[in-house]
Amino acid sequence: GTQHIGQVVLTDRRLLLRPDGALPDEIRVEHLFQILRFRNGTVLRTKSERHVYIDPGAQNEVFYSLLHHTLFRERAAAPD
Repeated sequence: GTQHIGQVVLTDRRLLLRPDGALPDEIRVEHLFQILRFRNGTVLRTKSERHVYIDPGAQNEVFYSLLHHTLFRERAAAPD
């Protein structure tokens, strides 16, 4: 896969991936199917089977916790 160094911006609706020197990319929270935390990063899996690995370094626990909270708050608010 392609690796980029850059920023990840998490809002209540989306993850904005801002790689240095490349076009920004976004993943909507509602499109996330699964998030997997590992010791060295977090993998995002979307409903369309896209896999994105994010390595926030020492901030991985915080990143995963915020993402988990955002994802499940969104799901709790969604009508059945």
